[in-house]
Amino acid sequence: MARGTFALDITVDDLGLQDLVGKLEPAGIKGVLKNIGEEGVQLTLKAFRDQRNPDTGKKWAPLKPETIKRRRGTGTVPLQRTRELRNSFHWELVDGGSAVSIGTPYPFFKYHQHLPENAHLDHHIMPRREAFPNQQPLPKPWATGFLDAVESYLDL
Repeated sequence: MARGTFALDITVDDLGLQDLVGKLEPAGIKGVLKNIGEEGVQLTLKAFRDQRNPDTGKKWAPLKPETIKRRRGTGTVPLQRTRELRNSFHWELVDGGSAVSIGTPYPFFKYHQHLPENAHLDHHIMPRREAFPNQQPLPKPWATGFLDAVESYLDL
């Protein structure tokens, strides 16, 4: 991702798929990573649709009443007033095609993703609304989605 972006970088090693993917030619690894990238974007969009933390399944904090009032009818769904952020998530091959990066060009997203839990309560700032997993191993839907993406590429 370009400088100033927020991204989740995934390698085959992260997924524990070294043996499976190790049998591929370098061009095949890029194909696998492309499938993983596309799946990662879809999982990110699902987090936006469901408004849930991918690690815990916890619902995102709702907008404050004063925020809704300030928006004047432009929506009550967090992070989706214009859909610009949600629609900005994409993937790209990085590190010479040995890894895939899933992210957004909007650097402010890092505050939604990594703000300390409950920091907004003391500092009058926005609450966390994660769209990427923060824990390892990956949550089951993400790990399963990535494995399915690899198997789809390999036609298993």
